[in-house]
Amino acid sequence: MFRIKLHRLALSFFAVILLDIVSPYASAEIIDDITVHQDASGGTDTVIKFTVPIQYLRHFPQGKSSSTSIYFNILNTVPIDEWQDYESHRTPPSDLVQEIMVTTRDRGTGPKIHITFYRPAEFTVAMGGDNQTLVIHAKPVTAQQNNESKPAPGQSIVIPVPVAAAPIAVIAATPKSPPVSAPSAATPAVSVAKEMPPAPAPATVSAPVAASAPVPATAPVAPSGDITAPKIVLKPSSSKPIHIPLGGKDGLPPFPEIDQYVPQGTTPAPANASLTDKIVIANNQAAALMENGGNALLTGQTFAAIDSFNQVLNLPPNKYTEDAQLWVGIAKERSGQLSKAILEFNSYLRLYPDGKSAKWVKDRLAKLKLSQPALFATLDKQSTAPARAQNTEFQYSEFGSLSMYYYQGASQTNTVASAGAVQTPTNFSLVDQKSLITNLNMTARSYNNEYDNRLVFQDFYAANFLPGQQNISMLGAAYYEMRDRIVDYSFRVGRQSGLGGGVMGRFDGVSAGYGFVPNWRVNVVAGQLSDFTIDSKPTFYGASVDFGTKSQLGGSVYGITQQVNGFTDRRAVGGNLRYFDQRFNIMSMVDYDVLFKAVNIFTVQGTLNGGGSGTDYNFLLDRRRSPVLDIRNAINGTTSTIATLMQNGWSMSDLILLADQRTTVSSMAQVGMTNHMSEKWFIGTDFTIAKTAGMTASGTLLPDGTTGVEGFVPTIPSTGNTWTITERATGLGVIRPQDTTNFSVSYSRGALITAEGFQASNHVDLQEKWTLDSTFFLNLQNDNTGGKMHDISPTIRVAYKIRRNLSADTQLGLDWNKTSSSVLQSTSTALREFFAFGFRLDF
Repeated sequence: MFRIKLHRLALSFFAVILLDIVSPYASAEIIDDITVHQDASGGTDTVIKFTVPIQYLRHFPQGKSSSTSIYFNILNTVPIDEWQDYESHRTPPSDLVQEIMVTTRDRGTGPKIHITFYRPAEFTVAMGGDNQTLVIHAKPVTAQQNNESKPAPGQSIVIPVPVAAAPIAVIAATPKSPPVSAPSAATPAVSVAKEMPPAPAPATVSAPVAASAPVPATAPVAPSGDITAPKIVLKPSSSKPIHIPLGGKDGLPPFPEIDQYVPQGTTPAPANASLTDKIVIANNQAAALMENGGNALLTGQTFAAIDSFNQVLNLPPNKYTEDAQLWVGIAKERSGQLSKAILEFNSYLRLYPDGKSAKWVKDRLAKLKLSQPALFATLDKQSTAPARAQNTEFQYSEFGSLSMYYYQGASQTNTVASAGAVQTPTNFSLVDQKSLITNLNMTARSYNNEYDNRLVFQDFYAANFLPGQQNISMLGAAYYEMRDRIVDYSFRVGRQSGLGGGVMGRFDGVSAGYGFVPNWRVNVVAGQLSDFTIDSKPTFYGASVDFGTKSQLGGSVYGITQQVNGFTDRRAVGGNLRYFDQRFNIMSMVDYDVLFKAVNIFTVQGTLNGGGSGTDYNFLLDRRRSPVLDIRNAINGTTSTIATLMQNGWSMSDLILLADQRTTVSSMAQVGMTNHMSEKWFIGTDFTIAKTAGMTASGTLLPDGTTGVEGFVPTIPSTGNTWTITERATGLGVIRPQDTTNFSVSYSRGALITAEGFQASNHVDLQEKWTLDSTFFLNLQNDNTGGKMHDISPTIRVAYKIRRNLSADTQLGLDWNKTSSSVLQSTSTALREFFAFGFRLDF
């Protein structure tokens, strides 16, 4: 069934198995997967799945641009210093999306995603169906009416004859025409894999012609009797799309506008062609065939139209696949093949349940069922299996990226300690970083119109060259995934991220799902958490049900059980509810722990889009236990183990009470707005209130300083409410044409600290292959003991694109910090200098 070319995937599969064995840890990369596909309207959807929950904030530039940066918050407890430095992922080959670069180490501007398009595109950004997905939708090129131009002298004229409007019950059948004779040079012969139409008997009735359709006297008109095959000429279109006057006003859906193409027959793409080239070639060939089929329908040549639409369906998935699936059904109904037309219409609904013509197809099937109930009953008895379109040939692709960066940093600290009138200076110098960081991402894919198979591998390796530091190898993903597009089932086996269903982190295991009815899907998951944890790594199993999967309103419910060393570590139920449309989206999530009888996570977030002008708003309410509630939290901050406590008589209720005492609560509320002052300037305000609750002392501390078997964790005070207000401005073309510049000022106040901050950043394309990024940060901070801290940090990064798939860059920066403490009566000045250089290769 899978028909995977194993010799093309063997290298990737071997690497996955080998590195899965030698890499016991999971990296802190925040990107799980990136997919690019066309939607029903011909636009391009880039779907970015994260390994952690996020909150989308804003993106800039908006509207139409060749690139954009997307800003977001990470709603999780991943430490900032564990995020990958310039984590990068190559997107699947696309004729629109060129590159996605994820930067997560810029603590001043926050995490962001930078996307580069091959050409300027009009796009929107929104959250997906859960809180771990972003969807970047690039709109299709606006269809324009193609004004017919006068033919050149001597050029043959083909006059399309409009077809009469169809009756309500059955689409008007046109006379069956004889098969088209030997193809001309403009219409090369093609081997049709899907279906060859039967040779019809000569018709004796002329094609119906609309009474109002004017036919010039000079136009060749077929005599009454046999219908002659029209000469359907494949020609390169003008700069405007080709318009075929079919549908719209005759009871049929509008025929698609045909993009410009160069006639090249149906010669398959070379075996060594890239996937991007194959997509371009398939779109080019499909455009010519769609024009053929449309003209054939206009002139009554239904079997010629069926032949053309079938050839489109036998090409690799392309821009016109959905339209061909619709119009092959219409053509078969017109040719009198009603049963085959019904099967084609059913196939359209299964493949494109929310397609642009789904409503028309449903209405058409309903009318046919009323007029032909016996035929529908016969078809139902013949087969209960889903109606499937003819499978296209499998396409194969392997793509990925390799990046290697060398980092080195050195710091010098000067401290002056005061004791009365005596001052004691000390100096300290240190090389604090020497490391080579390698990121490898690989995907091998085999797919057709029904099946999609993938092998995915992500690995991180840090070679440390400082004495006493260990090298680190972290396996982020290593899994095989298979999806059935028609029956709607899928499964994934290997190391993967927990994308919902109550799974808290990466795991080694299996996840599967099945769409048992339209808009509903059931999922199961089982495995062992692979992220580093205290004590033993827990195993788990769970199930969930998704509803409204293809609707604006939807969500999911789940239940999960997690175990460690034979005892139940976590048992929870939860779910999410979301609504989204073009301007507004809102999503809520709750996770309730049955063992602790407490809410583990509760979050609500939403955005209101001003529609390209006006003001955008976003908000977030988030309350969660940190870390996630489970029994193993009972040994947080100690060297004990759960097994040791149980051996010493601790009951499950005792462990639950201790774990609850050693788990804090973090809460945050945020409201933000962004105003579109002009095409070049955006200004915005963010207001945030955050609080981390304190924890009372837990455990036993004996007079001699020793502790009980459960250890001792001292009291940790609450941070109190800390509120922050940030004013920001983003400009396009401020310093140089097409550059992006950000300014922001912030003020924070809480029970422990008061802080002010300023930051500025600029991204500019110096030349065709050179880019420059520069940042500047200034932070001033006072604490409640009278201490002060001043910090200044400028950074510059220069990148050069050596080839289309190979780039190199270097980064230089320094961090100057001055702190003073009234309690310690000391002043310290530190200067850290750092640099990095490396390359990124896409393959």
